[in-house]
Amino acid sequence: MQKNTIISIVVALVLIAGGFWIYSNTAQTPNTDTENGDQVQNNTTTEEVEPISNNGNSTTTTHSDINLSNVSDGDTINRVMTIEGEAKGPWYFEADFPVVAKDTSGQTIDTFIATAQSNWMTTNFVPFEVDIDLSNYSGNTAVLEFQKDNPSGDPQNDDSYSIQVNLN
Repeated sequence: MQKNTIISIVVALVLIAGGFWIYSNTAQTPNTDTENGDQVQNNTTTEEVEPISNNGNSTTTTHSDINLSNVSDGDTINRVMTIEGEAKGPWYFEADFPVVAKDTSGQTIDTFIATAQSNWMTTNFVPFEVDIDLSNYSGNTAVLEFQKDNPSGDPQNDDSYSIQVNLN
């Protein structure tokens, strides 16, 4: 009986020590930007960047951690459509993040869920899609706020990116 107790305690201590060792080694591993090999931190910013145009053929609206592929600030869009883009893995929680549609006075119209289209457990960009339906909204202008999912509720982890769109 006493021998089993000692073995159980030793096994528990080994598991705890192993878990601590794994945690401490992964917590110290720097994130690397795979495009240029630079070390980057997980800090986010709310800085907005001007839309990037590719000779008028396609437009991408970007933020340091999120890029929109088929809609830009000021675009006229259909009231029902799928928005595509990519966001860095930390923006997702359980493979999704919220997109809040607001009127121009800041009142929430509806909330939609952007869903990762591939493995979201990375610090790299992950493609997403979000189906929006503003057919019941009578206004002609809306603000789409792409919000970093923050299940902790810690304000330090909040981030968002907003664009204003005109509705058909």
